[in-house]
Amino acid sequence: GRTLNYIVTIPEGSDVYDIADRLNSDGVISKKEFLDVALSPKTAVFFGIHSPSMEGYLFPDTYYLSPNMTPLEIVAEMVKRFKEVYTPAFASRAKELGMDQNEVVTLASIIEKEAVVREEKPVISSVFHNRLRLGMLLQSDPTAIYGIDGFNRKISKKDLMRDSRYNTYRYRGLPPGPICNPGEDSIIAALWPAKTDYLYFVARGGGRHYFSVTLKQHLRAVAKVRRNRRRK
Repeated sequence: GRTLNYIVTIPEGSDVYDIADRLNSDGVISKKEFLDVALSPKTAVFFGIHSPSMEGYLFPDTYYLSPNMTPLEIVAEMVKRFKEVYTPAFASRAKELGMDQNEVVTLASIIEKEAVVREEKPVISSVFHNRLRLGMLLQSDPTAIYGIDGFNRKISKKDLMRDSRYNTYRYRGLPPGPICNPGEDSIIAALWPAKTDYLYFVARGGGRHYFSVTLKQHLRAVAKVRRNRRRK
């Protein structure tokens, strides 16, 4: 008879833990088996990925997985998709920017987590590029909680002080590796940022942000957001 395949859809911005949960609940493979392989630095070395784990390289897409696939085979499918998306044109653009592949995917993963609407991605990217150029801390909230499995509450002030190499409130520059698996839009935004002088942004509702050049403008935007929230 015909072997039935599992159809598994991985949304953009899922991290390794989300993917493991999905594969587990879809009956493909246990969460632990998948994480043991996906989080292992040895797996990254095996696929020629210069990153601490496979986070960032498990491309978000719909996969047809056959039963009895090993975790390594599942990872291989996802990496294959990533390599199809990350074209030589992307690689040469990264070189122009003086970035390596892991830096691009890491930045793309932060953009993926920060942006809600697609058209803001290049603008959000420009803020991080500008901050990196000036040696400022990136101060991206999602980086502070990376690696906490199943985190689903509001990020607190205490979270932002968490001592993790991924926390861009505590450590300068990009984290050592991606914080999620970004889609193609976010990779493109990381490589082709909008041309702006923005250094700050704050969520203003409806998935959009106010962008500012100076701290003074930013604090005004933050106050405005707070006022609007109180009115609701």
